[in-house]
Amino acid sequence: MHPEWNVCWDTSVIDGRVILLNGTTPIADATMRQQVNLLFMFVYFYHDVFLLKLVISVILVSLLMHK
Repeated sequence: MHPEWNVCWDTSVIDGRVILLNGTTPIADATMRQQVNLLFMFVYFYHDVFLLKLVISVILVSLLMHK
C-alpha cells in the first residue's frame, strides 16, 4: 500500500505514543523507546563529555515535559 501524496496526514500523541493518521485510520505509530535508542546513538557518536551531558539533559527535559 502506497500513500497518495495529495492526502492530508495528521498526527496524534497519546500516552507516550505518536500515531500517524490518514483521516481517522491509524497508519503507523512510534513509542518513547525509539527516543531512548536515539540517545544511545548520541552516546556512541559523540564522545565529548560536555556535549553528551547537554544532549542527555535536552532529551530528559523533553521526555518529562511530554508526561
